[in-house]
Amino acid sequence: VSIEGLPTLDLNQTGSHLLTYTVLDSSNNLASSVRTVYVADWNFTLAGRAMDGYLVGSSVIFDINDDGIHDLSAEVKTDQSGAFTIAFTNQEFALVDSNKNGVVDPGEGKIKVSGGMDSSTMEPFSGSYEADANSSVVTPLTSILSALVDEGLSRENAKSKVAEAMGISSILDITTYDAIAAAAKGDPNSAAALAASARVANAIRQTVAFMDFVSDGNFSDK
Repeated sequence: VSIEGLPTLDLNQTGSHLLTYTVLDSSNNLASSVRTVYVADWNFTLAGRAMDGYLVGSSVIFDINDDGIHDLSAEVKTDQSGAFTIAFTNQEFALVDSNKNGVVDPGEGKIKVSGGMDSSTMEPFSGSYEADANSSVVTPLTSILSALVDEGLSRENAKSKVAEAMGISSILDITTYDAIAAAAKGDPNSAAALAASARVANAIRQTVAFMDFVSDGNFSDK
């Protein structure tokens, strides 16, 4: 086995590096494969958890301009507990931190989750949830919050509106509250939060199913 390309990888040199692996067996059969190795200097990270039940193996994107495209170099997936970490290189963080205050503010990007599996039902997750960049959970409720902010409400006002409409205690911060973990600890507020999240998730699924039905040509206004 011989390896062509960079003989050593300098972990202090950021950027992408191509390594070519070439294999020659005793019968002179030759095969090769090229791998790209990324060395990144992470300037800033955001940790969170994606939940319907906990969403496993879901794709997580950080969307700066709300066009549905991941704007960072590192691919992000949720683990077996729905947890994820979004990492920014120096250049990416400079692009995101538009007001140069050294942190990622709520209006400087969205976290969007799709695909994977809902660990509570063991069924594929076909929807998409989102939250602002200062949220540590991504849920059906944060998706409503994000939509209200898009309509012009302040973040705090939108949180109050969601709590009031869904019958959730106003002491809960839906952008950080893990209702599943809270339920396991016996938090009495978790039941209302879980029920509200389930209602919203069901409404989203019905909307997605209807849109799929219409897009397949099964509906006509005639």
